[in-house]
Amino acid sequence: ETRSRIQAADALRKAKSRSEETEAATRARREKNSQSTSLARANETPEAAFARKQHERDRHASTSQKSLGIARKDYKVKENYLGKMYLQCSSCKALHFEGELPQSKVFNSCCRHGLVKLPMFETFPKELHE
Repeated sequence: ETRSRIQAADALRKAKSRSEETEAATRARREKNSQSTSLARANETPEAAFARKQHERDRHASTSQKSLGIARKDYKVKENYLGKMYLQCSSCKALHFEGELPQSKVFNSCCRHGLVKLPMFETFPKELHE
């Protein structure tokens, strides 16, 4: 627990420090990190390289396994019935739910009190007739 708390505090400190550094400082830090990593990998033994790569594969696999099929889970969605649409706008005759009625008791969201006018369709699509 103490170790994880120290790691969390260190991560916060680093994040704060990095958010305040200039673009040039960020580039320099990344370049130094890149060189250091390249040097370390060039000097590692084949066994150490294999172990490092295996660790990365395992880490990636565990992350992938945790999220595998997450979108396929079936959740029971609670029905949210808003009632009938029976309230009409006095300007455009659009139908609204009771919960949409503003405090002023006059609808505004559909036509801005008659300022927005949509021409009626000459012919309605087949799907709208049904």
